[in-house]
Amino acid sequence: MDLTLDDDQRLLADSARQLFERSYTTESVRDAEQQPDGFSAELWAQVGELGWPGIALPEEHGGAGYGLMELAVLAEELGRGAATLPLLSSYAATLPLLWSGSEALRAFHIPRLTSGEAIAALALVEPGGGHERSTPSVSATPSGDGWLLTGTKLAVPFGCVADLFVVNVDLGDGGPTLVVVEADAPNVDRSAHDTFSPVPLAAVTFNQVVVVPEDVVGDAPVLERALAHQTVVDTAYAVGLCDAALALAVEHASNREQFGRPIGVNQAVSHQCVDMRVEIDAMRVLTHQAAWRLDHHDHNPSAAARAVAVANSYARDVVPSVFARAHQVHGAMGFTMEYDLQLFSRRAKAYELTGGGAAWHLEQVARSIGL
Repeated sequence: MDLTLDDDQRLLADSARQLFERSYTTESVRDAEQQPDGFSAELWAQVGELGWPGIALPEEHGGAGYGLMELAVLAEELGRGAATLPLLSSYAATLPLLWSGSEALRAFHIPRLTSGEAIAALALVEPGGGHERSTPSVSATPSGDGWLLTGTKLAVPFGCVADLFVVNVDLGDGGPTLVVVEADAPNVDRSAHDTFSPVPLAAVTFNQVVVVPEDVVGDAPVLERALAHQTVVDTAYAVGLCDAALALAVEHASNREQFGRPIGVNQAVSHQCVDMRVEIDAMRVLTHQAAWRLDHHDHNPSAAARAVAVANSYARDVVPSVFARAHQVHGAMGFTMEYDLQLFSRRAKAYELTGGGAAWHLEQVARSIGL
């Protein structure tokens, strides 16, 4: 396993970083958060022109044919720029269609998702304190050749602008089943959550929505594999957030003076920055290893699952640690809305609250080695 970035991956990272440094400043981030959809339509159009929505999707569907490693490299730059876009969440929702959808579903939806013309969203979380992997309670009543879906999903990313939802439902067979529901289907209602999260979230309610067998796109293993991809790209995004927080901390420590000298000359401050660097670099390596393993999933599925769990169990502890240190270096000013650090801190907190905590992922590591 060679995790050194190749020429194409370095070029992708460099071009993304230049785009954000040139055209998407922290003021742009603030402006995007005030938009009705919660993100910059102009930046999303640029991303579509660059082919980023399809970078890890097959060429036969209009994608670039690269792998999860390339998307992880790109996700890190998105995090470093605090860019909030439906790119990563839509990719994760596309995977069940790609892996298990009918030929007609793939032919209709995936080219639109690949180009960024359409947005997909996983609708998994339900009222009652569940999480993405909880047993669904959305009911599916048999009707004719299909079912009628009734129930509500919460915290659906970009739910108010998504064109289709991939929903986990209980068809009465003892496990979750994934079905595709188009957002403009009759009896689908959605409303935005009022939340601190920079990612726009929505509640989506299904009131006897018709679903036919051709809309089924997977089962529990397909869902778990899609969630593994999502957690890896989300963790790569968090690596970028942490890198940005470290850069702000170093800049502040170099410029903020007390008693006639920069505070960074004090070991209590400089050691905080060094510890952040070590933690971030380790998180990046583990994330790239997980991405590489998922790209080679068919060769060793158990090793891929273990690599994802290792990366995420570590990252779920590191991200709050990095941001605690960054805020400690800044002092109280780091918490003010006028200062840039909070842009990254809020995104880091949103990451902490999704995808499973460190304890859950550690449990997966233990099970994978027979404990």
